[in-house]
Amino acid sequence: MDNPQANTLAQLYEDLEHLAVGFTGWSSESASSAAPTAALTCNWVTEHGFCGSILTHDPKVVSAHLRDHHGLKGREKEVINCRWNGCHSVQMQRGSLVRHVLSVHLRILQWTCPICAKTFSRKDTGHPCVSS
Repeated sequence: MDNPQANTLAQLYEDLEHLAVGFTGWSSESASSAAPTAALTCNWVTEHGFCGSILTHDPKVVSAHLRDHHGLKGREKEVINCRWNGCHSVQMQRGSLVRHVLSVHLRILQWTCPICAKTFSRKDTGHPCVSS
């Protein structure tokens, strides 16, 4: 018997892949990360150890998880530390922390340079091919 919830999840991943492919400047590699091939695990360090929750490849869902389960809410400019296991980053604004987790730790947000084909976590990282 088919599981309607599994079919809905598969459709969601397929829709995300089509959206990502159509987004200018993003690689098909980042779109293929939307496929349910590898599970993502939250490695946020809590007072009880690691979170361990299974995450989707949807940035909005990950953002909601960080907000609802780890308290990443409040003022955008508030300076806090990343509590991801093994992260040695310096303090950053809360508004940047979600993007940091998505790009650095989960590698959901990736941009491929159309000139040299190298992959970066962000388009605005000062890559020489796209710098003015």
